Amino acid sequence: MWLPLDDNRLSSFPLTVTNLTELRELSITNGNVKTIPKEISRLTKLEKLDLGNFWNYKRKNQCDSLENLSALKNLKELNLGWTKIRSLPPEFAMLEKLEVLNIEFNNFKRFPEVIDKIPGLKLLIISHREFNKKTMKALRKQAKKYKIQIDMF
Repeated sequence: MWLPLDDNRLSSFPLTVTNLTELRELSITNGNVKTIPKEISRLTKLEKLDLGNFWNYKRKNQCDSLENLSALKNLKELNLGWTKIRSLPPEFAMLEKLEVLNIEFNNFKRFPEVIDKIPGLKLLIISHREFNKKTMKALRKQAKKYKIQIDMF
């Protein structure tokens, strides 16, 4: 089951969604969701979560409470692009089935070390200016267990 709630200008995560326990894909893009509630843990079958916010980037809040996403044990794809986040919580290492992580165009000061601790990660998507020049150069050369896709936009 898939639920698209895109472009609805939601200012908070709709708690009623957490009652849809058979949900496999959820998309809440271009909203203004600031807080990820603990109740998201009810979505035990969720495999794909898209919280990207390209079109509303200038007017939205920084997404927080990301540690609550670690309860999504079946999550395979997570898009946090354009969400103004500055870091990733250490709890992301518990996302054992996560294969694709998009963190492009955010406000990171440095590379989140927890990314290297996500056991099943196969693809990391970042932007060409995500980190400082030294870090970006190292990422381009570094042999990781996962592929790094650098978007130019």
